[in-house]
Amino acid sequence: MKKKKHEDESLPEQAGEVVRITQQEAECVIRFVDALRIQFYEGREADFCEPCCGCSHVHECKPDTWYENTRKLSRIAGVSINLALPTRRHK
Repeated sequence: MKKKKHEDESLPEQAGEVVRITQQEAECVIRFVDALRIQFYEGREADFCEPCCGCSHVHECKPDTWYENTRKLSRIAGVSINLALPTRRHK
């Protein structure tokens, strides 16, 4: 019998598998990417709270929601993100 995985731990098992994310999850990740891009361009330190300031979902989120959303997409993409390191590793 195959052990059932939690939804947030699932990985695509074959090329071309459709993986679904919600509009809110996608918006969260894009807000962070864009905010960090602008912060870098302006020479500022990364501020992980800034993207949440203008978000309409901020009251529904937990403090680590952005990380969980990013981690889910990184697993889908096969890109390992370690917040303690300034580099990334590809699988």
